[in-house]
Amino acid sequence: MSETWRLLPDLYADGQTQMATDEALLLGGFPYPTLRFYRFSPPALTYGYHQSADEIDQQACALQHWDAVRRPTGGRAVLHLEDLTYAVLLPEGSPWAEGSIGTVFGRIAAALAEGLKRIGVKAQLATPRDRSVDPAASSAHRQKEAACFDAPGAYEVEVSGRKLVGSAQVRREGRILQHGTLPLLDITAETAQVLYPNDPDRKARTHQALLAGSTSVAQAAGRFVRYPALRAALLEGFMEAFGGPPTFTMYTSQELRLQATLRAKRTGNEAKEKILTRA
Repeated sequence: MSETWRLLPDLYADGQTQMATDEALLLGGFPYPTLRFYRFSPPALTYGYHQSADEIDQQACALQHWDAVRRPTGGRAVLHLEDLTYAVLLPEGSPWAEGSIGTVFGRIAAALAEGLKRIGVKAQLATPRDRSVDPAASSAHRQKEAACFDAPGAYEVEVSGRKLVGSAQVRREGRILQHGTLPLLDITAETAQVLYPNDPDRKARTHQALLAGSTSVAQAAGRFVRYPALRAALLEGFMEAFGGPPTFTMYTSQELRLQATLRAKRTGNEAKEKILTRA
């Protein structure tokens, strides 16, 4: 479908800034669909809005100098170590925002899969299998495990049955934010090491589940694909899906104000959560 949309500059920043930026897009009121790509510096473990902080090994993250950050979306933990993360904002009234959660997931997943074809990755949308066709229900079904990438949910992007893109979505007053991550390299061992601080058996099982259920861009492509090349390919996929090139813009003043406010609030909440986790 053809629609006016914008592309924001890439942002290379810490986890609290990245999550505050995505939430600012959701609340900022911009009237057109928006896409941005970003990376985490330092690396970060992001975990779902409703996920228990007890599942996150804060000490292991601190030893590696990695952030541990709660997302504004649901889902489970994702380690952002060597990856590309995307965010799509869909305003109320956009044709892309019409339909169920699964329908919107499918539209964005199709754009991602189209982009991946350009680097030789034969990606496809995961089928519902024995789970609900609603990704929200699928995510709830899998909340027993802390890691996002152990298996593809309905309408997520997979390669040969292995999950390649971990995505999550939130809706507020008709506006939709979806963001997701494509790991450039295999980081299954590193992910397992920062989960389940008090349960080494479950940590080991999580590692095995990630090995069996996930893949990376390098594994899927058969070679290492650098961030700029992957970004360019995905942008082409979104251009085809949106029916034309984007408008390149900066963040609005409203979005920047919201970003600063939300980041300050997040930093305070993070400090409180760490105290409660240690108690």
